[in-house]
Amino acid sequence: MKITRFALPILFSAMLVWTAGCGIFFPFPDWHPFTTHSDPLKGWTFREFDDFLPSLQRHNYHLDKAITDDYQDFIKKNGLDPDGAITGFYEDGTGQHAVEFAAFPPDQNATWNYVLIYDKENKRIKVIKWNHIRYQS
Repeated sequence: MKITRFALPILFSAMLVWTAGCGIFFPFPDWHPFTTHSDPLKGWTFREFDDFLPSLQRHNYHLDKAITDDYQDFIKKNGLDPDGAITGFYEDGTGQHAVEFAAFPPDQNATWNYVLIYDKENKRIKVIKWNHIRYQS
């Protein structure tokens, strides 16, 4: 009799947690509890290319040709199929730049986000591959 008196509340609590799921503990819809990477460009400033802005909002932001050639070469060498155009770049305030794009790697039903980071001399110093999204075929 004492066992059932303690077993029922424990069973009820377990059922409550099981049915409620992680929604109680992780109420933010744009944050997934199993995400392993945060945004690598958090705190950086996005600069949109003029081609993607109305004429009154253009600022003449552009990347050095060395960076443009490098990220295009990176995409080509890795056989990536970009998901849309690269519409701008990021600056961190110290002279570094970054380019971010989503792409489909060859022979995968998935999309990865790539971030290529460049130093002050426009040389690539880091590649970050993150935010994997798998598709069913």
